[in-house]
Amino acid sequence: MLWPTHRFPPARLEARFRILYVGNDLDLIAALRGFLAKPDHKIVSCMDCRSAAFFLKGDPRYEILLFDLELGSTRVLKLIPLARSLSHRKDLPIIVLTASEGGAAKKLTRSGGADEVLSRKDLAGITQAVARLLESAKNELVGRD
Repeated sequence: MLWPTHRFPPARLEARFRILYVGNDLDLIAALRGFLAKPDHKIVSCMDCRSAAFFLKGDPRYEILLFDLELGSTRVLKLIPLARSLSHRKDLPIIVLTASEGGAAKKLTRSGGADEVLSRKDLAGITQAVARLLESAKNELVGRD
């Protein structure tokens, strides 16, 4: 069975910066793809936690992990320690999306290792956070060259 975007590396000019989105909010995916319209940006979407674990353990490089609690907070929150335990993922920024501002999920997520916790409804905040984190990744890439 072939796994799209996971087993085969993208074309050389494509996907210089990749985001792994774990969730099934198609409107959010479309908005992020519209915002990240440059050909060197790619959003890899994963709509279940089992596949997400497989993607995390795989080789493709990601600059940001974006986890949506809509898939079930217990299952999604298990992905954070998994990512932090993998040597090639441990330093990646993790953004967790919640149904609302604040609340127990936000506190639990922050203490669980997420870098940012944002409301799924705050598209402007999500795109700003993604832009800031991608700018940081670009600066690190330039520093390595």
